[in-house]
Amino acid sequence: MRLSGIYEILNTVNGKFYIGSAVDLKARFRTHIRALKRNCHINKHLQNAFNKYGAEAFIVFPLEYCKPKELISKEQFWLSALKATEAGYNICPTAGSVLGLRHSDETKRKISRVHKGKTVTFSAEHRDNISKALTGKKLSDEHRQALRDGHKGKKRGPLSEETKRKIGEATKKRWADKEYKDKVRRALKGRKPSPGSFKKGYVPTDETREKLRTSHLGQSPSSTSFKKGHVPWNKGNRKTRGPVAP
Repeated sequence: MRLSGIYEILNTVNGKFYIGSAVDLKARFRTHIRALKRNCHINKHLQNAFNKYGAEAFIVFPLEYCKPKELISKEQFWLSALKATEAGYNICPTAGSVLGLRHSDETKRKISRVHKGKTVTFSAEHRDNISKALTGKKLSDEHRQALRDGHKGKKRGPLSEETKRKIGEATKKRWADKEYKDKVRRALKGRKPSPGSFKKGYVPTDETREKLRTSHLGQSPSSTSFKKGHVPWNKGNRKTRGPVAP
């Protein structure tokens, strides 16, 4: 599935960046990488930096997903908010787009011949270098505020099953780390429960009870529902399919 939106090419060495927009983000990422490696990128500032610092110093990632018709306005927001022409590699302060451009059949064939059989992948070493370069890096307050403003009021769409699985595996791996657990315990030590949390003596309101009851209607108990020390509601009753005889 094609995803459209705003993206950033970040130089992890000096913090400079390039902001752009694309109808197909994945395809645009490949185009940038290919042009930079061939030393023929249209943005000379970005190309010179790429030649100086090397491919390992750069990462490409999406800033915001949006509909194709919103690309120009969204790109302009990020260009202005991050001052991309002053602090980054962007040359033009005004957002532009080639949205709607149609190549001729002959041009398409030429492009196909040039790129046929080529793939863009990062080696394990490259990914490791990116991870190390970003470790400990902090965004400026201005950059953080621009990110918050860009995502304010937006609702994330439903996660795919693959994404849910990856999140679950990452969470399990994190909590399997003793050092991480100790860090969380130290951070929470001495912290008072927030108002309304379930603590000793807490009595939920009728409205809360109704919400809890409604949210569990039609659900069957999971395999972990009855934990050690938990007394099932039917303890002592004989297991039968019909009513229990008096």
